[in-house]
Amino acid sequence: MGYKVLDNKGSEVKFEIEVDKTKLEKVTQMVLEDLGGSVKVPGFRPGKAPLHVVEKEVGKDKFWAEVVDKAIPESYFEALVAEKISPLGNPQIKVVQFIPGEKILFEATVAVLPELKDFKYKGLKIKPRKEKITEKDKAVALEGLQKKTE
Repeated sequence: MGYKVLDNKGSEVKFEIEVDKTKLEKVTQMVLEDLGGSVKVPGFRPGKAPLHVVEKEVGKDKFWAEVVDKAIPESYFEALVAEKISPLGNPQIKVVQFIPGEKILFEATVAVLPELKDFKYKGLKIKPRKEKITEKDKAVALEGLQKKTE
């Protein structure tokens, strides 16, 4: 797996991540075991059918979609850990290139906390505000509480 940071604008990071052939083979084998165990292929014991037979039985598109769905989050997470990035939400994923059994190239854009530089908060003078609560304010608050409990 390889990755590079394309853009790091204070509050957003954009990665280009490539899932190489060896990683894709591992994920493909995992999906094959998962699907092979649940799909009944005539002439094979559960989980023992070869890739091309399971692929044919399940459907090529569905099989490779499963592989992509498992490979992308793993690779994305590895890139985050390597760059020591804490995302604020889910990434936006865009698959740039997918060659079944060879590689997946995708871009991931994720929001992060912006880095604060030279933020001087010591020595700031803040005057506390004093609020005056009137009898009318109290009556309105009590009336609101009574309506909530009814």
